[in-house]
Amino acid sequence: MKIMAITACLGLMGQTQPTPESLLSDPRFQERVIPSPNDPAQWPAFQSELIAYRDAIRQQLNYSDALYRDPKTAWSATAFSCGFIMLNDSVIYDPTTNQFTPDKFINEYMPQFGGFDCVVLWHAYPRLGFDDRNQFDFYKDQPGGLAGLKSLVDALHKHNVRVLLPYLPWDRSTRNDGTTHAQSLAACVKALGADGVYLDTMDKATPELRKELDHLPSGMVYDSEGTTPIEDIAHHQNSWGQWVKDSDVPGVIRNKWIEPRHMVRIVERWDRDHSDEIAMAWMNGAGIVVWENVFGTWVGWNELDKSLLRGSLPVQRHFGNLFTGANLTPCVPTESPAIFANRWQEPGVELYTLVNRLIDERQGNLLKVPYKPGYRYFNLFSGDEITPIDGQVILQGPIAGRALVVW
Repeated sequence: MKIMAITACLGLMGQTQPTPESLLSDPRFQERVIPSPNDPAQWPAFQSELIAYRDAIRQQLNYSDALYRDPKTAWSATAFSCGFIMLNDSVIYDPTTNQFTPDKFINEYMPQFGGFDCVVLWHAYPRLGFDDRNQFDFYKDQPGGLAGLKSLVDALHKHNVRVLLPYLPWDRSTRNDGTTHAQSLAACVKALGADGVYLDTMDKATPELRKELDHLPSGMVYDSEGTTPIEDIAHHQNSWGQWVKDSDVPGVIRNKWIEPRHMVRIVERWDRDHSDEIAMAWMNGAGIVVWENVFGTWVGWNELDKSLLRGSLPVQRHFGNLFTGANLTPCVPTESPAIFANRWQEPGVELYTLVNRLIDERQGNLLKVPYKPGYRYFNLFSGDEITPIDGQVILQGPIAGRALVVW
């Protein structure tokens, strides 16, 4: 049985068909989010330009996807949700008993957001610098020392939550223990059984880090706070999309367009409304960082954003192959202004992601596609099957303001 599903999506920007050389120097493709054109008449040309740009940049880089085919780290391509957790926050730690509380974290906190695929366990800042302890001492000073912290990591692993340890390259004035940062970090990763490293303030790992970490038997995932340089996408599986600006018609995350298995997780730590972040991730098959305790300041998520994330993550996880394949068509025409759609395809399956950019609910027809014999059509959020009429399949509202849909 072939299945067609429909979801909520954003648009892209297009021009006339240029040469590969001109695309590589085109200012639009230098942006972290490639802006989509407002004029629907330009969308077909823009779709062609995107494909030509990806082909051109891969050829220029002599691109190899060997890292993304490594089964030890393939999990990172579909790690759509990451929790940024202060190690001594009450969501994961009980100060009265001085013990970690993984069961509480897993059973009470994570479900509010649809679960986490990975977590960053933040440890040192903002306390780092008040005495001579270095960042690695803070791992050892956790309840139970490294053994206690490893028990927490093991508990998270039992629930299929991967663990990233933060590395702070700016920690230069604290205690020198006679080893390099790279050596100390590698020792902590091995002792704790961590799955990767979060590179604070960095856009890529240094050669010194790679020398110590690349060949660990368990594999190593690098997650950079900064946008990974294009020439390093082949060597870094994850990065943050932080403080990125989208176009009015939803744009295309450049690095994930170049390598669809490069997981970019969107984050705006100080925002009280995360709907734009969730929409950008939804339309790009990208991820989200959930960060509520920002170094001691509580910036909690609202219930609407939590519900949007809980609704979108099961679709992303189930159709991970679609969202990590080179099969995205942005800027699919819709039946309603301010409703935008993207299409994802593989043999026998088509998925449409939609988003309502307005704050108001939209009624009526949202998306219309030709019926394909042998296909069945479902609204994946409601579970309703959609019956074709006169050779057309029509997704109808309502869709709430700032909401998502999947077909």
